[in-house]
Order: sequence, then structure tokens, then C-alpha cells
Amino acid sequence: MKIAYVTTYDATDPNAWSGSGHYMYHALIQAGFEVEVIGGLKNKFNLLFSAKKLILKFIFGKNYLKDREPVIVKNYARQLENRLGSTEYDLVFSPSSIPLAYLSVDKPMVFWTDATFAGMIDFYPDFSNFSKQTLRMGNQMEQLALDKCKYVVYSSEWAAKTATDHYEVTPAKIKVVPFGANIPSAGYPTPAEKVLEAKEAGKIKLLFIAVDWYRKGGDKVLEIAEYINEKGHACELHIAGCQPPQKTGPMVFSHGFLNKSNPGDLAKLKSLFESSHFFLLPTRADCVPVVLAESCAYGLPCITTNVGGITSAIQEGLNGFTFDVNADVSLYANKIIDVYNDPGQYKTLVENTLKQYEERLNWHSAGQTLKEILTSKV
Repeated sequence: MKIAYVTTYDATDPNAWSGSGHYMYHALIQAGFEVEVIGGLKNKFNLLFSAKKLILKFIFGKNYLKDREPVIVKNYARQLENRLGSTEYDLVFSPSSIPLAYLSVDKPMVFWTDATFAGMIDFYPDFSNFSKQTLRMGNQMEQLALDKCKYVVYSSEWAAKTATDHYEVTPAKIKVVPFGANIPSAGYPTPAEKVLEAKEAGKIKLLFIAVDWYRKGGDKVLEIAEYINEKGHACELHIAGCQPPQKTGPMVFSHGFLNKSNPGDLAKLKSLFESSHFFLLPTRADCVPVVLAESCAYGLPCITTNVGGITSAIQEGLNGFTFDVNADVSLYANKIIDVYNDPGQYKTLVENTLKQYEERLNWHSAGQTLKEILTSKV
């Protein structure tokens, strides 16, 4: 089967969309598909609708999404149709519903993503206070893509449920396949004993990786680390991706943004995964952060929240623990202390974290599951 892999951006770029489009593309190739990338679309109306965005924001106090503007998305569809006209393919595939909403082709279409438009409304801070027009355009586009596609694949049960809750879609069309880890060389078979050897004894080492400090719970991470230290347990907190906005104590180490395309940064990132005892992400809003799969690739248990689709990636007590978004920092801290102080429990947690990655939170497994879906005769 030959797949036309369509995106608005360049899917061969490992930095676009946190790398998910890039790794998804390679997962299809590894699954045995012949894949042609068709992306890098031009937004010919950017200046016009940038002006519209400013008017809505500063005059009417409303947010607006250019990528849900029909004029823009219809033009994307025309660009794709022109390029698909000279391409031999059996199926159109995309990591987003946007390129498919107004696309008209005579072959099956499928998209694989982490959220629906409706599911994001008032969930992320940037997805709130929209104009009525934006809400109408976004939901219309989502429904059009759902209508046109043979299958719609989501990375979590939460995202799949928002599709059936907010749109008219045949349940049999919907599939759930988790994303893998967007990190080069992740996934080498590693025994738990080797994972444990890389960790310093006598000190709880926490890792927090995020670009958005507040939404991802950076403020809460600092409080959790401080609480652990106040309880008499030596604790280090390592932060990557962003810088804390406030002054921190000597137990906090900030590494800044680490670019996976940079060999030095990648080596540092892997070292942080390997040497830490827990990955801590008390996020306030998330679909399914790919960093959870990345942590699992290194046998690093995750302590996070049960918002969005996170529980599709983190199974309670297997590869980590989840808490309500408003849970007190003491609940996080005491769980970390209890597990760390029980070597047998911690080792079992590491073993199960590795197993969860090897069985389902990697791109190879995702590609194989997707292959079964795309080649199904049903």
C-alpha cells in the first residue's frame, strides 16, 4: 500500500509538532508502507487573517484561530489536490484533521491525532474565549473531516470520547493507538537492573521537562520538591525545556531548552532520563504529552495528573501514578517518598514502566497496530 502523507508543515522536520509528525511518518515506513510526504503548504492569506486576529483580539477581546479559517484551509486542500494529481497512492493519511476537511479525492482518508477541536475548547488556556465564528468554523471543519475519513485514530480514549460526545461519527470508525517516544535511539531493550544502576542512591532525583511552565505545573513541581526536603529526604529537582520564573533553591538545577537535534543536548536529555528516579508532571491541561512515553523508554516512572488522555499512557501503579489536578502537593510528595523508600516496589515499578513502553508506548508497536487498521477489509 502506498500512502500519501499530507501535512501543512514539513513532516521530515523532527522539530515540528514536537516531532510527532516526523516519528509517525517513520512508523508508517517501518510498518512496511511506501510513504510519500506532501507538506510544507503555503498560507497565501497569512497577512490578511493576521490582521483579522488582531482586530478580534484588541477591539472585541476575542481569540481567533487562523488555521480554522475556511479560506485558508480550502486553499490548503487545492494545493494538496494539485500535488496529489501527479502522485500514485492508495490512501491519504494525515496527523491532523485540518488538511483533510476540504480535501476532495477518490481514495480513502485517515487521520491520527491527539485531540478533537471540541475537546480542546476551554481546556488549554489558548483554546478559550473564542469568537462565535471561530467556534463555528472549527467544529464545522472537524465534522467535515470525520465525515470524509474511513478511519479516525486518536492517541487516547479521552480524545476518542470527545469525538463521539461532540460530533456525529460512527463509533466503528474510531480507533485508539498511543503515540510513541519522540527521541532518537529510544527503546533499546534495557533490563531493570541496568536502569537502577544509573541512579544515585540516597537522594531522590526528580525530573520536570516542559516548555509551558504554568500549564505543565512547574510551580507545583517546586513545591513538591521543597516538601520532600522539608520532610527530611534529600531531593534534587532537574528542570529542562524552560526556566523557572522565580528564584529557586540550591536543590534545583535548570538546564534550559534541550534540542533533540543537537547531539550534545540529546546526550544531556538522555542522561537526565537515566539518572532520575521519577518524572514529575503535575500538568493542568494536556492531551497525552509525548514526554511520558519518552520517560517510559528509559524505565523512568511518571508522577502526573489524570487530565485529558494521560491515563491512556500512564496506567496506575504500573508505569506511574496519577492525581487529580487540584491534589495537594503532600499527596505527590508522600507517594514519591513511599515508593522510593521501598526498593522492591520501586524496582517492580521500573520493570513495569519498561514493559509498558516495550509493549505499547513505542512507535514500532503503534505502526504495527496502525497497519492492522489500515489494511483491514472491514
